[in-house]
Amino acid sequence: MKKIILLLFLLCLVCNVKAVYFYYGDELIPNMYMVRDSGTSAASAVVYVAKKNDTKEFAYCLEPLILLNMDSNYTEYNYNNTIFNLSDETLKKINIIAYYGYKYPGHDDNVWYGVAQYLIWKAIYPTYDFYFTETRFGSVVNWYDDKVLELSNLVNKELEGFNLRNRYELKTGEEYTIIDNDLLKEYEIFNYNNLDVNVENNKLKVKSNKAGAYHLQLRHKNWRTQNYFLYHSDDAQDLFINGFLDIKYDLVFNFSNVKLTVYKEDSILLEYSNLTTDGAIYNLYDKDHNLVDTKTVNDGKMEFEIPLGKYYLEEIEPSYGYLKDDKRKIIIVNDNMDYTVYEEKIYKPLFIHKQYSDKDNLYDEENAYFELYSGDYLIDTLITDEKGLIEYNLPYGDYSLKQVRGIDGYILSEVIDFKVDDEFVGNIDIVNYKEEVDEPLIEEKKEVLGENIVLLRYEVPDTLINYETACYPIFKIIKLIFYVFKKIYL
Repeated sequence: MKKIILLLFLLCLVCNVKAVYFYYGDELIPNMYMVRDSGTSAASAVVYVAKKNDTKEFAYCLEPLILLNMDSNYTEYNYNNTIFNLSDETLKKINIIAYYGYKYPGHDDNVWYGVAQYLIWKAIYPTYDFYFTETRFGSVVNWYDDKVLELSNLVNKELEGFNLRNRYELKTGEEYTIIDNDLLKEYEIFNYNNLDVNVENNKLKVKSNKAGAYHLQLRHKNWRTQNYFLYHSDDAQDLFINGFLDIKYDLVFNFSNVKLTVYKEDSILLEYSNLTTDGAIYNLYDKDHNLVDTKTVNDGKMEFEIPLGKYYLEEIEPSYGYLKDDKRKIIIVNDNMDYTVYEEKIYKPLFIHKQYSDKDNLYDEENAYFELYSGDYLIDTLITDEKGLIEYNLPYGDYSLKQVRGIDGYILSEVIDFKVDDEFVGNIDIVNYKEEVDEPLIEEKKEVLGENIVLLRYEVPDTLINYETACYPIFKIIKLIFYVFKKIYL
């Protein structure tokens, strides 16, 4: 018993058992005659608009060679039943034809009813021959060709649809044209994530400056609000009342940022310099000069996750030992990309003043040689000019200055270590002094020759007067001679 009740309930849902009648309305379409020819039989008549008795809704005929019986009680269906022998694809097409036919905005003339009826029959019976005539079985006319073409184009565009994907992988910052089709005017757009949507000139464009997933739904606007209905009678032709177009498109747009990798490099590479470009700080601005992000150079690079577009890159703090770049760099980002900026070192002058001393006076020393080192790396050999001066520019770092040649007899300066940094002054004064030599040992000997006669003799060690060994310069021998005379006669 329960099964029977359930079956009856389901039947009530899908068909209406109340009496339904149709009639040929008073809307005769003047001078519109149509011939329907199956190849074995044919019919021709003026076109009338069929209407439902109670609601006065117009209906389309589904069977071209069977007449409407105004006394027949029709069974109403709100779904496609096998009794109509229509595929779902064909049913969809005739509903679209009827939707864009009579009463579609701009199609208020009842001629559009006849044009729609003509295309519906052609859709259901593609092997039949249908054409308009000037009278019953009269000569063929082309009076309605323009309307047939217009309606066919509308239907075909709807059947073709927009050829859309369900999901789009897009880049932030760029506007994309998703649809360029005049069919777009038939649809309303439901925006579920506040996506930037622009509809203009039959184009649907989307854009987002923020990464993420966005959902749009295109839903047919519909001038009809009810669903379609099919009507069947055993002794009359089947009928169809069109409904709204249940057509919608769900679109998901996955917007992702692109990666701008900015590499920071030294404008001039020096083997001895251990400076690094790390630590520099940059601001990135958009095309409207709004701050987008701030990054610090690490391992020689920075990475920005940003939308496509035009940007300005500005250094706000340089790396240690480098000059600040005050110029904004314009970067057009149209995909993942690399960009390189160059940094110039700060060079500070090193001033060396080399002199030698003779105890009482200082003299500028020309041609004094120095070797300049960074660690174990020999940077350069420096030579003083006639004023004893050297000028040399150095980047920040730790250095050593080693004298390798000077005036004979003068002690070379010790290795000088210094650091070039923000506090570096740059002046190094160097004075060399003579080598110290011990006075020779002079031995005084007295020999008594008589009562008042004493012989004084001064003996100089052989090592001081051994000329063959050339151990001492000539001027030292001369000095020794003067010393002996001074002892004897003074």
